[in-house]
Amino acid sequence: MINWVNVSGGKDSTAMLLWTLDNEIPNCRYVFADTKWEHPATYEYLDYLQEKTGVEIERVESVGFRELSIQRKMIPSRARRFCTEELKHFPLSRHMREAEGDVLHQIFVGVRREESANRAKLDETQFVEVKYQAHGHQKGDSLLKSRQLLHHPILEWSHDDVFAMHRKHGIDPNPLYQMGMRRVGCFPCIMANFQEMGVIIKRFPEVVDRVAELEKEVGEASGKGMASLVAADKLPDYVPLGFRHVAAYLDKGPEITGLEQDIEGCMSVYGLCE
Repeated sequence: MINWVNVSGGKDSTAMLLWTLDNEIPNCRYVFADTKWEHPATYEYLDYLQEKTGVEIERVESVGFRELSIQRKMIPSRARRFCTEELKHFPLSRHMREAEGDVLHQIFVGVRREESANRAKLDETQFVEVKYQAHGHQKGDSLLKSRQLLHHPILEWSHDDVFAMHRKHGIDPNPLYQMGMRRVGCFPCIMANFQEMGVIIKRFPEVVDRVAELEKEVGEASGKGMASLVAADKLPDYVPLGFRHVAAYLDKGPEITGLEQDIEGCMSVYGLCE
């Protein structure tokens, strides 16, 4: 049986990868689900991990965040978070079936209880069934079922435990964590709060044009002329929809804790600068 290990380039999945090495888990295959909406530093970090650990990280392609949003005629949101399934769960399910056939897939996932209320409810071992389209997102595709046994060995770990595992193996964390990011992966992620979004805009101003172009393309595809990465109910009434307006608001929003920080130096929320 193949032991599949999800690697995102983030701190927890990196700790999971290192845990499998420490525990000599046999027959591992390490997989990265590419949303095509990642920061370049994350792709570089995956190359770094391969070089430092000697493992191969397979890149599993998806339709991509931009194309998915255009196809669905909406940008994913906290309320309609279809991106995780479409860009990660489904492509990985197809990839595993191609490799192993229709069997029970055993998967190791680096998730922790302290990350969120939903993850706090997870069991260390959990059986799930994922229904996905055989060939992607086209209407009429037949549905397949992927039976998966999920293992969460670092479920009880703190973020200090996670970075201690990095240090044990001489592995640097993804550099985005020293730039004020709480999470890496989709960039920007729809789950980012205003403090993190503000830091992203200040450190990486090119993101504004990228997101504004996405909003335009999705708005045209929907026929509504407008789509927004940031939901209206997250903004004050006087801030119009659209990422350029959000960027202007965050640039002038001293009431938002954290935006007054100096973004030029290290500003890790996990104490990595100390």
